Amino acid sequence: MAAGKTPTELENLLADKFENQLVSNEVMVVVLESYFTYYLEGEVRSPGIIRSFRQLSVLEAIIAAGGINKVTGKMKSVVVIRRKGDKYQHFELDLAAIIDGKKDGAFVLDSHDIVSVPQRVW
Repeated sequence: MAAGKTPTELENLLADKFENQLVSNEVMVVVLESYFTYYLEGEVRSPGIIRSFRQLSVLEAIIAAGGINKVTGKMKSVVVIRRKGDKYQHFELDLAAIIDGKKDGAFVLDSHDIVSVPQRVW
């Protein structure tokens, strides 16, 4: 019910839902903790879920997952999968070029993005 909604949207939703049960039609929502969730899989040292209190770039998220396995990870085609409604967007990033300063490394992840580091093909 609360996921993806602002505190104001939740206040309005709750006030409408419980209007017959409330003495006053005032509802206040206070966010005690909020974080971004990212999923990292593939050739990172610690695949799994990363949580952060701020948005992370792809490079920061990969570092938080222990970095790319330099032997088996393919740095030139890291994929970010992002859900928008009922569709998925795919972004392919050349992490090697970002690290070398040849490309902008400021690709910022949205909460619930999936970062996939493919295996290098020999």
